[in-house]
Amino acid sequence: MVTVASLFLTAPALADTHKFTVKNNGGHQIDRVYLSPISSRKWGPDQMGDDVISPGQSQTWDVETDCEIDVKIVYHDGTVKEKDDVDTCKYDLVMDY
Repeated sequence: MVTVASLFLTAPALADTHKFTVKNNGGHQIDRVYLSPISSRKWGPDQMGDDVISPGQSQTWDVETDCEIDVKIVYHDGTVKEKDDVDTCKYDLVMDY
């Protein structure tokens, strides 16, 4: 009986949907945002679609993933910034390029 209980306690929790916001506090437009679980080597699809995040603006998504993810930001001028292990349950991502 103890073995069964410990199996349930150590099983990974299912990811809940939560809000995640990218704030653009810099002077360059953000064109693309990619998310990836920290356990993956591949980026998910672009989250922006036809939208952009202008300087001083932000964008919020409902995401169904674990709290800690990697984020890749692509600016209008082609500059790429990657942030690893972002805790999307506790913090917004603030970009200042």
